[in-house]
Order: sequence, then structure tokens, then C-alpha cells
Amino acid sequence: MTAALRVFAEKGYNESTTQEIANEAQVAEITIFRKFKTKQNLFVSTIQSIVADKFNKTLIDYAEKVDTKQFLIDILNDRLLMISKNRRIIRTLLSESLMGNLEATIDLPKMMIQAVKKSMEIHFAKKSIQVDTERLTRFFSGLLVSYIIWEPPVPYHKLAEEEKLHLIEGYVELLSSCWES
Repeated sequence: MTAALRVFAEKGYNESTTQEIANEAQVAEITIFRKFKTKQNLFVSTIQSIVADKFNKTLIDYAEKVDTKQFLIDILNDRLLMISKNRRIIRTLLSESLMGNLEATIDLPKMMIQAVKKSMEIHFAKKSIQVDTERLTRFFSGLLVSYIIWEPPVPYHKLAEEEKLHLIEGYVELLSSCWES
């Protein structure tokens, strides 16, 4: 699946061929079809394995944090690192999603929003803080999408730790306006 991920990230779903993926994986094309039957099944399987592990579980774990500022710092840092290190495939997923080429199980924008919103709801319910989680989720997700679309001068994962923290703390301050009066 690593070979498929590289080809899909480089060329997008529609422009990738199973022959290119087979060449990248150094296997016969028929091997891919025996296991996945179609290019779409391969694409979905590749993306689902990544997204299920990286996108949802971690956010729910962070929701258990007691301190709201630390909760937001952690999830923002986690998502920005993930986007920064996987920008090409995430851009491909976003593009394919916007063109309607993805099934609901791997629809990146929908998954991103649902995972973030669920973690926010869990965290703020535990803290008994009234928050417009819809608005907070939209702000948060918009910030993440901006990192997918507009590449910063220095990729987030290459910043020094103190630069990351300074950047994130500024974003958390802005996000906190969703529940502070």
C-alpha cells in the first residue's frame, strides 16, 4: 500500500494507473487485481488504513485532557504535523473529495470535521463548558485547510519546537474566543 500511496499522492486518483502502482511496488499488475479487484478498492483500502489510524483515535485521546488550552495545543500540533508531513496525499484527498471522486468512508473534509467536532464535544462536556462546537470546529478546520492549500514558507514540521509552540499558542488564543466572553 505504500507504493500505491506514493503514486496516488504524486498523480492523484484519476491520473494514476494500476500498472504504475505495480511498477512502484515491484509486483505484477495482476497481483494488485487479485487482492483489490479494482483501482478504487486499492485507493479506498490505502486511504482507510491511514485515516483510521491517524485521524480519529488520537483526537479522542486528546479530548481526555483536563486543561483546555493544552487539549487545543495538542490537537492543533498533531494535525499540523500530520498535514505538514503528508501534504501531498492530503491535497490529493481534498481535491478528489471536492470533485466527488471519494466515497463517504474516505471523504477527507467530512472526516476531518467529524473527528475534530467529536473530540471538542467530548472535551467540553467533561469540563462542563458551554461551547458552540460547530463554530469552533469550523474555525479549527478552516485553519487546517489553510495549511493544506497554502504552503507556508517553512513547513510546520521543520520549525523549531519553540516556533511551533508560539504559532500554536497564537491560534489557540484566537480559538478561545469561541467560548470566552
